[in-house]
Amino acid sequence: MEDELKKSLEFNDSLQDKGAERKRLVQNILIVIALAAFYVGMTVFAEVMHPVAFLIFYFVLLGLIVWALLHYQNKVRTSYRQDPYTQPKADKKYFAGMAVILIPMFITNMLREHTWALVIFMVLWVAAMVWVLQSRALDLAARQGEGRSAQ
Repeated sequence: MEDELKKSLEFNDSLQDKGAERKRLVQNILIVIALAAFYVGMTVFAEVMHPVAFLIFYFVLLGLIVWALLHYQNKVRTSYRQDPYTQPKADKKYFAGMAVILIPMFITNMLREHTWALVIFMVLWVAAMVWVLQSRALDLAARQGEGRSAQ
């Protein structure tokens, strides 16, 4: 009887995990597409856009990102889940994720005159950002196999 109950609970957990992962993937894709549209819009239409419209667009996008972060954040404080004596260190995956996040600041201005090249770059950047968000490259505490708490 206990084996059947254990198997059914494991099956239920596996179904919930798949649904949560799919929801997280869709949310990450939508956020990254909105951010890429912001970069392309600000690069291509910077000279014709009124400064007030730019500020409104910027604060609406910033507000949506803050709302999404506050709405979907975990309810358990990070300090409760970490072992303070064995903190994971930044590695190549972390630095690659940071590079992917920061690269549009440098590339988009160089591609201002070449709209198609900018769009192609942004499509590649969106794919890289989805990898960063899905692989949790910037979340050192969530890495498997690091620190005493993962053992």
